Amino acid sequence: MGNTMKKKTKSKEIKCTESYVVEEVCESFSGNEERSCSCDKATNTFIPITQLTLEKLPDKLQDSSLLDFLTAVEKLVVHLYIKVPGEGKGHTGTGFAWIGKDEVDEYDKCPVSNCPVLTPHKSYGGVIVYTNHHVVANDKEAAACQVRFFFNEGKFTPMFFDKINAGVYHCGVQGNGETTVLAFGQALREHRVAKDLVGLQIIFHEKDLFEMVQDFTKKRVAAWSKIRPEKKDLFKQHAVVISHPHGEAKVISFGKLLSLEEDKEKEKVTRYTASTCTGSSGAPVLTGHYATRPFTHRGKEYSETSVVNISNSF
Repeated sequence: MGNTMKKKTKSKEIKCTESYVVEEVCESFSGNEERSCSCDKATNTFIPITQLTLEKLPDKLQDSSLLDFLTAVEKLVVHLYIKVPGEGKGHTGTGFAWIGKDEVDEYDKCPVSNCPVLTPHKSYGGVIVYTNHHVVANDKEAAACQVRFFFNEGKFTPMFFDKINAGVYHCGVQGNGETTVLAFGQALREHRVAKDLVGLQIIFHEKDLFEMVQDFTKKRVAAWSKIRPEKKDLFKQHAVVISHPHGEAKVISFGKLLSLEEDKEKEKVTRYTASTCTGSSGAPVLTGHYATRPFTHRGKEYSETSVVNISNSF
């Protein structure tokens, strides 16, 4: 990736001597304007997460324990909407919820800026969402970030604080993750620009959300431990991306893992073919190499001869 440049829009023809990267955030719109799109509609293979079954996995990966692992992981994938007041259009991306403590943080006074709940109420924390630096760049964007858990069906419409329906706070059926839950960004806890990676602290109004993230994390670890070694070896040849392309409901895509390497600038670069598009930035990239925190998808790398997807958050 030596001489890598960043460009904001996709070029239809690849005529360059240097590689460049298109980062896949998605501008959000309030009307029916055409949205920019970085995916090849003829070849993308997005599977709605609600349709994920054993038969939808690549032939070599059709294993019940691996399906259990992916099912637990997808519950931790979140939709991000960032709109700083007075600063143009908002944008969407994807993130991955992470929990590293046993007890929920509890606040007697809600720290959410411009919280839409006007009466005094408690709120909770203790969950970190990992995404890309180019998705949530600083504390100002962090505080303007809405985080949607379990957004698996329906259409996304940008929602402003004064129009939020209180019903979206509820966790629904405990443990199933069947109802979309809204949480709020607070600040960046981690900020690794070289890896295009940030950790976003979030605040939520339902204590049950902490327990749900904790439960799905345990299920993810348990499912991984049950995958047979030979199946993990096959998984190392693949890459799986779970994301919210175009800012819409969650999908999963499967592809080949092309490389897992360190380039001459000492950056770790992962390359793969699993389908992504604008809005997929920050999505977890899963391979058989690592059981813990996944990589975060960055964008598409264009060169004279190829277009591949990359992550720098090794």
